[in-house]
Amino acid sequence: MNQILELFMDNTLDNIEKEIWLRLFNGAVKPKDPFGYFTIGSKSGASFRLRTVVLRKTNISEKTILLYTDIRSQKWKDWQKDIEAKALFYDGYSKIQVILDGEVELIQSGNLWEDSWQKTSMKSRKSYMTELPPGTPFTEKTTGLSEGMEDRDPKLEESEPYRVNFGLVRFQTIQMEYLHLDKTGNSRALFQYDQERKFNASWLIP
Repeated sequence: MNQILELFMDNTLDNIEKEIWLRLFNGAVKPKDPFGYFTIGSKSGASFRLRTVVLRKTNISEKTILLYTDIRSQKWKDWQKDIEAKALFYDGYSKIQVILDGEVELIQSGNLWEDSWQKTSMKSRKSYMTELPPGTPFTEKTTGLSEGMEDRDPKLEESEPYRVNFGLVRFQTIQMEYLHLDKTGNSRALFQYDQERKFNASWLIP
């Protein structure tokens, strides 16, 4: 039997917490996993800006997730002012929703940053090669890439100058909310983490 399914069937708070983090781990390593893409919000004044991003890495013991971004983007600018963040995951097949509340660390150097850049495919590097910052208004539809780059992947030497636009965002989970929608009765739980990554958990009315 699938390990996640076994945990889910033994429906205790401890096992639900383990199940969620296994799902988040799988989202980062398994192609087409439902948790591979998620919505993340950055604080902008009194509201949150939302966007869909790719889950790049999950550290279960540290309760962190990792994503990549262009440091010229609005979310990077938002997090430079306020490190508070929210993340939303949803699996439409199993009807499981996970909301993470936490704080982000912005990374532009070091071994993790360098290793992540080296592992980034040439196709993915195009995301950091626009001549103008993401979100810049333009007079017509455009990819923002230089002429001749739209229809092919860059060569290594072409992509390297744009590494200065590459940034990592490490999300540290402070609180996690779980919701399972089920025709026999929904279930909902809250997990709150301390600085040692231990958690207090409680059931909630769905």
